[in-house]
Amino acid sequence: MLLRIILRIISFLFMIPATAFCISDAARVSVLTFEPGNEYYTIFGHTAIRISDKSLNLDRVYNFGTFNFNTPYFYLKFLKGSLFYYLAVDDFEYCLAHWLADHRKVYEQELDMNGYEKQRIFQRLEKCYHSEDRYYRYDFLYDNCATRVRDAVFLSVEDADRYDTVQYCNRSFRQLLKPYMAESYWVDLGVNLAMGKEADKIAESWHTMFLPDYIMFTLENSKIGKEKRILLDGPVAEKHRINMSWIMPWVIAVSLVLLSFYARIQKVILYSLLAFVGFNGLFILTVSLISENSGFINNLNVIWTIPSLLVLFLRPVHLNDYIKLMYSAFLILIMAFWKVLPQALSVSFLPWILLLLILLVLDLRFVRERFGIVRNAPE
Repeated sequence: MLLRIILRIISFLFMIPATAFCISDAARVSVLTFEPGNEYYTIFGHTAIRISDKSLNLDRVYNFGTFNFNTPYFYLKFLKGSLFYYLAVDDFEYCLAHWLADHRKVYEQELDMNGYEKQRIFQRLEKCYHSEDRYYRYDFLYDNCATRVRDAVFLSVEDADRYDTVQYCNRSFRQLLKPYMAESYWVDLGVNLAMGKEADKIAESWHTMFLPDYIMFTLENSKIGKEKRILLDGPVAEKHRINMSWIMPWVIAVSLVLLSFYARIQKVILYSLLAFVGFNGLFILTVSLISENSGFINNLNVIWTIPSLLVLFLRPVHLNDYIKLMYSAFLILIMAFWKVLPQALSVSFLPWILLLLILLVLDLRFVRERFGIVRNAPE
C-alpha cells in the first residue's frame, strides 16, 4: 500500500510541467534510432529523443510514436487519416527495460548543441507534452513520429545550414521506402498497393527525414550529430541466400495457370482471381477517396484492378469475350510502359498481372476450343 502511494506521488511529480526550470549546460540531448522490428508496424524502425541532466537527476525519453491499439475502428481511422498519435514521456530506465524485451538494436547519437539550444529543445518538448499539441493526426509521409523528432531537433538549432541531405537527392518517397520492403514480398505488395501518386513525388531535402534511419544518416553527415554508439545490441538477423517470400508468388501463379487447363476448375480459378482483384480495387478506390492521409490518395492502382469486375459481372458471351480482350490489351500496355506510368508500379505486382492476363486469354472462347478446355466446362 505504501509503495503504491509513493509511486503515485512520483508519477504526479513527473507530470508537473518542467518548462519553468532550466537544464544545465552539461545536459545531454541525443536521438535514439531503433532498427526495424518483426511486427508490421515496426518495419520502418522508430526514433525518439533522450534528454538527461545529472544535476537534476533527469533522464527522459520523448516518444512521438505512441498510439492506442484499442481505439475503435483503429485500422479504418489509420487509412482515413483520422488516427491520433501522441507524445509520450517516460523515464529512460523504464524504457530501457521495455526495449530489452523487444530484442532490437538501438543507436544513440548525442547532439552537439550549445546551452541555449539544449534549453530550447527541452522546453519545446515539455510544452508540447503538456498541451493539446501532444496529439496529432498521423500522416505517413509528412507528419509522423520521425518528422516530429526531425522538427524538434532541427528547429531548435540556431544554424539552419548545419545539416545536409544531398545524398538522398532526386529520390521519391517510394524509392526511399524500398530498402525496408526488400526482405518481405508481402510487405512490398501491400505497401505499394496502398500508396498513391504522392509517394512518387521527389522528396525535398527536409522531407527525406520522414523515416528514422534517414534522420540518423543526416545527423551523421551534419555538424549537429556526434558519432553514434550502440545503446542496445539486438540479435543479428539470419540472412537467407534465397528469399522464399519473393519466389512463392511465382510458384502460386504458375500452379494456378497449370490447374486452369483442367476444365472443371478453370472457371473457379478465374472468377476467384477476378473477384479478389476487383474488390481490392474497390477498397483501394474507397480509401483513396475518403482518406486524408497523403500517402493513400490519388491511387492509380484502381485503373488495372477494378476492370476485372466488368469481366466478372457482364455475362453475355460475346460481350464478355470483348471485355476480356480489351482488359488483356490494357494489361499488356501497362507492362509495356511500366517505367513511364504516372504512378510507379512495384515488381511485386508482376506475378498477379501476368496470372490475370494468362487466365483471361485462356478463357476466351476460341482459345478454350483450341486447347480443349471447353470440354465439360459449364458456361
